[in-house]
Amino acid sequence: MTGKTFNREVNLAQFLESDNKTALALYYLHEIELKKLYNKFKAGYQLVLEGEKYISAIQGMFDSVIFYYYKGLCLAGVYYEETRNNRGSILRELKTTLKKIKSYSEKSPENHLHQYYHLKAELEGIYGRVKNAIVYFDKAIKDAKENSFLHQEAYANESAARFYNRIGSDKIAILYLRNARYCYIKWGASVKVKHLEDTFPFLKEYSQDLGYTTKEETTTVTSTHISGSLDIISILKASQAISGIMNFSELLSTLMHIVMENAGASRGVLILKRNENFYIEAEKTQKDKSSRILHSIPVDSSDKKSLSLLPVSLIYYIARTKEPLIMDEIYEQANFSGDTYFINHNPKSIMCLPLLNQGRVIGVLYFENVLTMGAFTKSRLQVLDLFSSQIAISIENARAFQEIDELNKNLEKKVEERTNELHAAFNKLNETYLSLIEKERIMELDLRTAKNIQQNTLPKKLKIGGLSFEARYLPLFEAGGDVYDIAEVEPGYIRVFLADATGHGVQAALITMIIKSEYENLKSIVKYPHELLNMLNERFVMVYKALNFFFTCVIVDIDLTQGKLYYSSSAHPEQYIIKKDGIVPLVTSAKPVGVLLEADYQMKELEYKLGDKIILFTDGLFEEFDKDGNEFGEERIKDNFNKMRLTPLQILGRGLLYYQVDSLIKESICKKLSLLRDRHPV
Repeated sequence: MTGKTFNREVNLAQFLESDNKTALALYYLHEIELKKLYNKFKAGYQLVLEGEKYISAIQGMFDSVIFYYYKGLCLAGVYYEETRNNRGSILRELKTTLKKIKSYSEKSPENHLHQYYHLKAELEGIYGRVKNAIVYFDKAIKDAKENSFLHQEAYANESAARFYNRIGSDKIAILYLRNARYCYIKWGASVKVKHLEDTFPFLKEYSQDLGYTTKEETTTVTSTHISGSLDIISILKASQAISGIMNFSELLSTLMHIVMENAGASRGVLILKRNENFYIEAEKTQKDKSSRILHSIPVDSSDKKSLSLLPVSLIYYIARTKEPLIMDEIYEQANFSGDTYFINHNPKSIMCLPLLNQGRVIGVLYFENVLTMGAFTKSRLQVLDLFSSQIAISIENARAFQEIDELNKNLEKKVEERTNELHAAFNKLNETYLSLIEKERIMELDLRTAKNIQQNTLPKKLKIGGLSFEARYLPLFEAGGDVYDIAEVEPGYIRVFLADATGHGVQAALITMIIKSEYENLKSIVKYPHELLNMLNERFVMVYKALNFFFTCVIVDIDLTQGKLYYSSSAHPEQYIIKKDGIVPLVTSAKPVGVLLEADYQMKELEYKLGDKIILFTDGLFEEFDKDGNEFGEERIKDNFNKMRLTPLQILGRGLLYYQVDSLIKESICKKLSLLRDRHPV
């Protein structure tokens, strides 16, 4: 940036020496603009980093907003030059800059809204949202033009050209590039114009074809229109007009109006490809005020007089070769002279061109003039060929939008149907839930009833035949599967029964009632414990086999007159007699009651002395787990009994349970029965 009135090295040194922050900010602003103008985005971004040190000096001035606008453009350019690892930070900074420009555009839209649109288009392009990028680029160009920011209109056109080039739409890129050159010419940026022409030599040739000329001395521009006023500006306007239309029928109507207005045809037809077949979608003649949307008529269809609607051979030829074609004397064209459409209608001039999107044929535009030969020129075809790329993109976008719209409608319908189904299912579920609540209430009532019945079957008298008893019955649920009985079957002869059935709740309570009933029938008529167990087992195997349950139990007989203890058990946990000098186990044996018919239960005999304590319990006493997941276990139970063997009877039962709870860190309580007995004077 050195010339007659400014020398970069000299003036920059002066600004730095005098610490003139305003001059430094403006210097960097214009240096950044120059770098951006010639697409040197990395160099421009490095200047942005330097210039930001001084930007506060011009904060609030119009130039400060321009600084951030150029910063955003440099960031957008650098993004594509950076490696994938570095793109994240660039993108975040671009989004921050966009927010800043947006706030300025809301305060002064006539000055800054086009800048916001421009940066927004760049961001949408980076994210791959092609439709949004197209809309915002066109908005930026339109708004810059309306507010007379000619140079920024040029910037937006050039950026749009780079965008279309990146997505493979080179023909449309050329349109925007030529419009950018046109704006630079009007702005007087002759060096930039030369830079574009050196980079893209075809621009100068094309501008001469269209009548654009430049003179280095005066930098003036003139413009003439191709026949029928179809020029590059009208094509750009037409591109902008259709790029934002997403409604398929509206797009086809607008499209046919534009091409017929400029093509010089008496009839124009749009044919689109779908599933390898071609269909007539829209038609317009000079007499029609509006386009006719025909909704997919096959291209080889006939009219009411059985005459062809189009020259089918020509349509398929254009689709196959992907090349446009102009014909005047059709009867001399060997390839098409035999087509029944040409024979019946005899048009004077034909122009037909393919609609291509990324090299793929999506349709064909057909024009005819029935009155004039030579109605279609090569220059007219050239510009329409350029416009065809935008037509193809807009049609594909509108089709996609239409498909999405139909999917959304179907989805909304399905969502509504699903919502109704869910509502019905919820009502049914709610009814089921209320039914379950009622059943649960009834079950709770049944459980409480079962508990009351079960509790009423247990002995209330705890002093029998000179013996004192201490009992703890703690079922895990309202009603459990444990049952016990204490009875003096003969004077001085006490029989104790303790059973543990499978299951919990009402079912277990009913089972215990059966057990207690059968036991009551036999307890007073059978002499020894093992005989009683054998008879119980035979009864349950023979009578109750269908109920599929079994139980463990222990029967202890205490003969006070003889000082003897007789016991027998069916797979019940080991029980204990606590004596003053230690603990004596009552060893278990045989199978549970109700499993095998011939269980062969045995009886054992021990001496029983004054002061001995007999402890009977079910497995719930040692099946709990501590905080480390270790089972409380029979050994720890036995160890507790040993530690508490001198404890009085009234305290022993409570103390044993409290000791266990404390050992379990108070996580749970014993699930089942503990029965303790002691002999002492009544």
